[in-house]
Amino acid sequence: MSSAKPTIILGINVSHNASCALLVDGKIVAACQEERFSRVKNHIGIPYKSIEFCLAFAKIKIDDVTEIVICGNLQLPFYLSITSSSGTEASVGIEKSGSIFHFLRYRVLHSFYKYSKVVGQVDFFLTWFIDHVVGFWARAKIQTDISERLKIGRERITFVDHHSTHAAYAFYSSGFAIRGENVLVFTADGGGDEAAASVWLGKKGKISKISTTSISNSIAYMYMYTTLYLGLAPVEDEYKVMGLAPYGKKADVDEIYSKLDKFISVDKKTLQFKASINTNLFYKFVDDIYRQRRFDAIAGGIQKLLEVKVCEWVSATCKKYKVSKIITGGGLFANVKLNGKLQDLSNISGAYFAPSPGDESNSIGACYLRYKELYPHLPVFPLDNLYLGPEEGEQALNNIVKRAKEKGYEVSKPRDINMTVATLLVRGEIVARISGRCEFGTRALGNRSIIANPIDLKVKDYLNNSIKSRDFWMPFAPTVLDQYQKKYLKNPKNISSPFMMTTFHTTALGAGDLAAAIHPFDRTARAQILKKDDNSSYWDLVFKFSKLSSLGGVLNTSFNLHGEPIVCAFSDALSTFERSGLEYMQVEDYLIEKSKKRN
Repeated sequence: MSSAKPTIILGINVSHNASCALLVDGKIVAACQEERFSRVKNHIGIPYKSIEFCLAFAKIKIDDVTEIVICGNLQLPFYLSITSSSGTEASVGIEKSGSIFHFLRYRVLHSFYKYSKVVGQVDFFLTWFIDHVVGFWARAKIQTDISERLKIGRERITFVDHHSTHAAYAFYSSGFAIRGENVLVFTADGGGDEAAASVWLGKKGKISKISTTSISNSIAYMYMYTTLYLGLAPVEDEYKVMGLAPYGKKADVDEIYSKLDKFISVDKKTLQFKASINTNLFYKFVDDIYRQRRFDAIAGGIQKLLEVKVCEWVSATCKKYKVSKIITGGGLFANVKLNGKLQDLSNISGAYFAPSPGDESNSIGACYLRYKELYPHLPVFPLDNLYLGPEEGEQALNNIVKRAKEKGYEVSKPRDINMTVATLLVRGEIVARISGRCEFGTRALGNRSIIANPIDLKVKDYLNNSIKSRDFWMPFAPTVLDQYQKKYLKNPKNISSPFMMTTFHTTALGAGDLAAAIHPFDRTARAQILKKDDNSSYWDLVFKFSKLSSLGGVLNTSFNLHGEPIVCAFSDALSTFERSGLEYMQVEDYLIEKSKKRN
């Protein structure tokens, strides 16, 4: 007897960090960002290579797809973006998205910013025109291009709301949803579909919206413009501001915070952020606030503002609805220090911080959202792991081994590759690792990682200077075996952390054993707490290292050079290996050594 035809949904995000995900009967089976294929960080546009991968991995033809769902009812006109001569996105004015229309919008707002009574109406009109007129054209263009390229009818291509997608991704990827627990879902980012934040009540496996904050009241924009003021790349380097923040002196941080505090508040009745100015214009005020202030105090001030206001928002909502478990989504919650503050709130008993919560995961959220719209009574399945990307086959492995030998590298196939790598780590060596399926999202979780001995402080400088070219103040992160977490991490609420989405204070033992893998100033750890079921091969490696060293974790950083996407294919790994100071690289069961390269 033949089974019913499966429901297959292809989710797409075309904005920054474009991605594609494939859902089959309520379960995500594949997902990848386009940057992994194009090698252009935060790739913008229709992710055709990712679409091709998802369909090929699941052995599905486009005719079998029920619907293609695209995140964003109001699409930005990326087809009219300004690009540099290299073909990558150019900075335009104060915004890096490259949209001509949004650049013009900021120029017009700049002319009106002194006129507080009319600037809101001007911004409303410009936003409406860009989103509803130009955006309508961009949406139609995207739909036409996908239809023609993939040979699929336009009627099977739909669009979904931006923050609804963030909420659906966060809620349905968690275990709370399938268990039917009562939770509150919070989304926040710079803005999408005219909103900057939203609150949802999750109940009996479904979510309903409680409140929405408009894009002109975006606390994330305040953080973004501070990032720009510090000479960093907005919508990309906010994590550097977060890493810098703990170094600021308390008195200086508090002084800056007091100046920022007047710009934004939380309305505890409507559960919305309320700004005293249009936050699209915050850049006009940053120099008055930050001029001649230390860079670490500036970072500390904006980080404190974010933590205080978001914690106030979340606490007020939990109190009003008498719910103590929370879920978060949207790019603002990529701020792991904020998430650490949220889990420590006294009225929070449980939390799920959706992994890689920026727009890249909206391809997954679009799948979840549309599936529940089509089948509201059917379950969707949470994300067991993020190993959803490509995996190289035997032929590709043989080719890379051959190429490595031709380049003069020593190539071996140890009887036990994990024991061999663990032994190297104990000796103080740094080893890059590419094995199994590529991780989805912004975190390397063992399959595309560079790993090192976490107690050896010398590896930090070598990683920063010879491999990663990172800013000196940025911390690395540890992978901690689950059986060691109580020894190393202060986690009284037993918050699950398989995806490195929150920080924990370390114990005295943890601060010592993980010294190279934690924040050097405040001793917090953005820990991946690893269970055997999460990734048995990587777990085995860390476990063997623990037996040899008596240390319950490793330093884990993404396998890439600064400014480049995480490696995906074996060829990416070999190229990165060649151009860095790495001496050892594990490729599946092979070990490639540079130290013995022939002259």
